[in-house]
Amino acid sequence: MNKKEIAEIKKQFAVKHAVVNTICMTYVTEEKEILFTKKEYLTQMPEEEAGQYLDLLKKGLTGKIGKNLYTLDFPTVDGGSKEENAFQQVRKMKEGKFTQSIIDTYQSSNKYVILEAHGVYDVPGEEGYVYEFVEIALCPVQPSDDKLVCDASKQVICGRVRDMLLSAPTDAFLYPAFHDRCEDIHSVLYYTKKPSVRQDVLLKDLTGNPRPLSNEEEMDIFHSSLEESNIGSMEIIGHLYNKVQEMQDTNSGEAEPCYSLKMIEKLLQSCDVPKNSIETFHQIIKSKVGEKGYLHLNGLMDTKRYCIKNNYFDIKTEPELAGDVFVKEIDGQRYLLCPIKDSEVEVNGITFHTK
Repeated sequence: MNKKEIAEIKKQFAVKHAVVNTICMTYVTEEKEILFTKKEYLTQMPEEEAGQYLDLLKKGLTGKIGKNLYTLDFPTVDGGSKEENAFQQVRKMKEGKFTQSIIDTYQSSNKYVILEAHGVYDVPGEEGYVYEFVEIALCPVQPSDDKLVCDASKQVICGRVRDMLLSAPTDAFLYPAFHDRCEDIHSVLYYTKKPSVRQDVLLKDLTGNPRPLSNEEEMDIFHSSLEESNIGSMEIIGHLYNKVQEMQDTNSGEAEPCYSLKMIEKLLQSCDVPKNSIETFHQIIKSKVGEKGYLHLNGLMDTKRYCIKNNYFDIKTEPELAGDVFVKEIDGQRYLLCPIKDSEVEVNGITFHTK
């Protein structure tokens, strides 16, 4: 799913749209025991309470694609994989062992609630087409802050009773995925609040696949491969940064492009990286992502900032200066040179003008 498709569905999680009609909930302890299960109808809830549920569910559709949000395809099997069929049953409110599979494989040190929201969306402009979906959100239950409260009626200040609060989901699934304004029963949208906290066992069990690498994880692979290949020089890194920035600026499509190893190597060639260094780079990155591996465009470099640092300084410059910063030896001493575009310079809060 792309940004536009996610935003269209996310917008429906509002009381006024009345798209979500039923919420099933399962309260689970740290020891994986079920405390209770319950089904609620949003039309029978007070509007404020219904809105609070919808706000939590909306969080499971929030974030950056490639960091918090991933579209996962089920394994290709005639008649549909067991994972795909399990989601189909949940959408029909015939859970089977689905909830128990979550409890068995979800790693959590807190109590949590499994929210299962069912909805029906009449897609505008698609006459007679209805998108029937289910969102499953895993929401931690945490105690409220322990603070003193003033009780004027009793004329006392005392500690308040701590409530158990339902927090925003750490993980969520939207099934089926919403592609080209219609359902895609062979895919599911997965949300993670913290990409660093991987739930690979849960994902493998529910979708048949591990979570793809996040943009940050891809960046770590790309950057470490450059370093291990000894490709880095100030000029080359600056040119590479500018090239990636241009590619990102010209990518106006909703889908984020993927770059094979050959395409990445051509990018390095365009930045005047020596041939032998590119060959070394190929062997190193191949060992990390495989011969047929790829990286997303936003997984190459963070072009929103340009930072230069070592043990003695930490400099942040505007991204457009990336190709203009370089190292030069003067009278036997190496210097980092950066053009001054403005006559004003500030040092420790003191402003002066350069000549």
